[in-house]
Amino acid sequence: MAACLLESAISSNSQLKGWIGFLRQLGEPVVEILIDALSDKDKQVRKVAIGALGHLGDLLAVDPLIAIMKDEDKDLCVEAAKSLGHLGDKR
Repeated sequence: MAACLLESAISSNSQLKGWIGFLRQLGEPVVEILIDALSDKDKQVRKVAIGALGHLGDLLAVDPLIAIMKDEDKDLCVEAAKSLGHLGDKR
């Protein structure tokens, strides 16, 4: 259920922060759901997930974001670089 709610919020990019906060209060694995969204077929879903991971501050997202840096889509690479900068990991 949580994955469906978050996927809906990501795909519409509306009220994403609210949904993330709500799911966190429920104890849902928000970071893991967002990491799964990195492989979505919809570029916009991937882009929003990348940005959300950067703002959550969980270092679990570092390796998946580094992997996005190898994507052919340069827009996604730029978003991943921004998110990695927010996370502050020195790799």
